[in-house]
Amino acid sequence: FVKGAPGRVFIGTFASMISRIQMVLTLAEKYGKKVVIEGRSMHTNVEVAQKLGYLKFKPKTIVEPDDAKKLKPHQVIVVGTGAQGQKNAFLSRLATDEHRHFHLQKGDSVIFSSSVIPGNERLAPGPYSRQLNGIPAITASSRPGNGTRECLCSDHAAFQARQAMWQTF
Repeated sequence: FVKGAPGRVFIGTFASMISRIQMVLTLAEKYGKKVVIEGRSMHTNVEVAQKLGYLKFKPKTIVEPDDAKKLKPHQVIVVGTGAQGQKNAFLSRLATDEHRHFHLQKGDSVIFSSSVIPGNERLAPGPYSRQLNGIPAITASSRPGNGTRECLCSDHAAFQARQAMWQTF
């Protein structure tokens, strides 16, 4: 999906998911894209993981938001926090058009790359799907094992997505 996206790709995940962040960085390098890291905890974890050798990427793969604005939209991936619906997290500010650097535009895509933590069902992803103004929302659900048909259908309906990817472990 990242390869052929017509606009920017925004990915929301947990800041602690270093392996997922590595996958995004690897795909960005493979397809000639740049990555912006958004969210305080995301910045901290990426910095620490890189220093400890858990994240490996070329020096110019990660760029600042102002540098990303100079690129063509299809060259930009933004990884941030807030896939659980946290009020002040990156994805929440993006969805409500309150982010200082990024505003959703036609051609952009949003990927929610996390499972909803029990108790957060009312926060994520439903509120976002009502606020994305026609921007495709895609879920990459991390259910252990193969989700049942009912689980997969409810995930798809909650996101009002045109496409969905499920990841099993």
